[in-house]
Amino acid sequence: MTHVDGDLGQLMVDASVSWALRRMAKSMNYGLGHTFQEIKQNGDHFIVAHSSPVKSTTMEFSADAGYQETVGVDGLPVLVNAQWDCLHLTMQSKKPDGRSFAPTRRYIQGDEMVIEAPLSTGATVKRFFKKQ
Repeated sequence: MTHVDGDLGQLMVDASVSWALRRMAKSMNYGLGHTFQEIKQNGDHFIVAHSSPVKSTTMEFSADAGYQETVGVDGLPVLVNAQWDCLHLTMQSKKPDGRSFAPTRRYIQGDEMVIEAPLSTGATVKRFFKKQ
């Protein structure tokens, strides 16, 4: 992750991340330069390996297949419903208890991948990842 446009702290609040973890993330500049995503795609099947200073996880799912259980970036089970239109990968996620999160949208902009998410404040946060 090379840079962020928006309030990552609010994104973490919206995701119910504890105050202690939010404070630690902020002290580490939210993982800028130390957070990576490796994405493998075979047709509508995706594998997303997320690596950060705190945790590494791998999420696996198929687009346009309804809700599927996988692992979230926190390492805990999550249900994901992904929609792929060949330009954008939109993911709606919820915890097994039904608590849902705002949808994220991934797309390529120039030579970067952007992960865009709406915030509860009405604003949007965009995280930018440079291809390596």
